[in-house]
Amino acid sequence: MPQSAELVNKVAADSSAIGFAAAMRARPEVRALAIAADERAEPVAPTCESIVAGRYPLDRHLLIYLPRPITRLAREFVRYALSREGQQAVAASPQRYLPLSAPDAAVELAKLE
Repeated sequence: MPQSAELVNKVAADSSAIGFAAAMRARPEVRALAIAADERAEPVAPTCESIVAGRYPLDRHLLIYLPRPITRLAREFVRYALSREGQQAVAASPQRYLPLSAPDAAVELAKLE
């Protein structure tokens, strides 16, 4: 499926189906499973808190690539995107993306220098 929402709709319609989709696409008709990074680890549920804290073993980040030298406009855009206000905008998006933790945002901001 090209989009997680489509996959979740298919799984919701078939009680024997299983799929892998973005955690924020959960619906009452489907169940998200806790998973472990390996056989010795405790399973972790895909909650907003566990994903942002880096405890959930399957996640991915949206990436921003900038050509060098970085222009002033691009640098300011990334600074805004990594700011508290920018991360609030990310969290308020219709896609329901999760914001970076403050320490992760600081690490990414340092890469601009």
